[in-house]
Order: sequence, then C-alpha cells, then structure tokens
Amino acid sequence: MTRRGALRLGALGLLGSLAGCAGGSGGQGETTAGGADDSDGEDENTLSGHPGAAGLSRQPYLGADPESASAVIVAFEDPSCTTCRRFERQTLPTLQSELLEPGTASFVFRGLGIIYDWGEPAAKALEATLARSEPAHWALKAHYYDQQRNFDAGNVLDRTASFLDRDTEVEGAAVIEDVDSGAADEEYGIDLDAANAVGVRATPTFLLFTDGTYVTQATGAVSYDVLATSLGV
Repeated sequence: MTRRGALRLGALGLLGSLAGCAGGSGGQGETTAGGADDSDGEDENTLSGHPGAAGLSRQPYLGADPESASAVIVAFEDPSCTTCRRFERQTLPTLQSELLEPGTASFVFRGLGIIYDWGEPAAKALEATLARSEPAHWALKAHYYDQQRNFDAGNVLDRTASFLDRDTEVEGAAVIEDVDSGAADEEYGIDLDAANAVGVRATPTFLLFTDGTYVTQATGAVSYDVLATSLGV
C-alpha cells in the first residue's frame, strides 16, 4: 500500500470516531465508505445517483460548480447545532482558501432543523432568503452561527427579519411570511428527504465525492486535513 493510500484509510477510520449534534431521531452519525445500496437500479455510488445528493442543482454552493468539481462535499447542517458552528469557524475558512476559492472542490449546503426547536424555522428562513438572494442566504447562515446563543423558538423569526432588513437587500417581512405560510416548506422538505434517505441523525454530516464517485459519510467537526485526505486532494 502507498503512503497516500494508508493516509486515506486512516482518515476514513478517524471520520467514524467523530460525533456531531444528535438530532431528534437519536443516535450519532456513521461513516460509510463506498458500497451504497443499488436496490432501485440506479448507481447510488455516483453523485448523480446518490440519494443524499438529490435535488443538488437547487442547493447553494461555495467553490466550483458541483457538476464539474473534482471533489464535492455535501454538508447537512443545522443553524442551531453547536458542532456545526465549530466546523464553520475552525474548518470552513481553511477549506475555503485551500480548495473552494481555487476551484478544486465544491461545498454544497443543505439546511436542516433537527437539533433545537429554533433550527427548523431558521432553516426555512434560509430557503426563503436563498430564493431572493444567494449572498443574503450566506450572510444569514453566518449570522445564525455568530449569534447562535441569542436565538430561541420565540425570537428567531423576529431576529431574522431584523438582520435581513439591516444587513442585506432582502425584505425580512417577506421571508418570514414564506416561513409562516408554508411557502418555504417544499425546498426545506427536499433537504430533509435527502437527509432521511441517507440516515442523517446528527449534524453536521458530510457526504464526500471524488470524481463523481461516493467516498464516505462523516459526522462531526471534521478537520480540514481529514477532509482533504479522504477526498484525495
């Protein structure tokens, strides 16, 4: 075995030992390398056929277009998850500078609300914001993590509207109306269905693809080195 191969196997093993915020269905994330079920006749080991990547063209991403990137990270995150916040602060900046800005990899965000009760309305507000402005969506996501301790189910929508009105070009009231009326439910449901299809029970959970082929699933505040080694980049 080559040194690179040994490092990659070691990284895959480490991924399995990490844990994220446990969701309402209980349990912790697992690492599953290759061997996806092909019971529906589709090749689920490919980016185009993997159930966790369903509806990928409708999701926001950083870096290269996931359709053409050599490495793709599909990230299931919850705005209320403290482990997601740690990943965003400790790992994402390096991922951004080393792989995303150079166009080597794509980071696809899928928002869930499975940890604390304010996570679901926040995730739906992210969908409603994305429909109006992708930059405002990324700004709101960062705001949720920056101010995470100040949100709860009773104030999340009011605070969301105030932030959007103050710091973005998106009208806060329109976003909140989409959440309250259920207009954001369909887009949120696409992410939730994809998460359920691959057994996401904790956040953040990452699906890793290299050259369009599924590599592994990881849960927790994964380091940049582990991600890069697992992806072979």
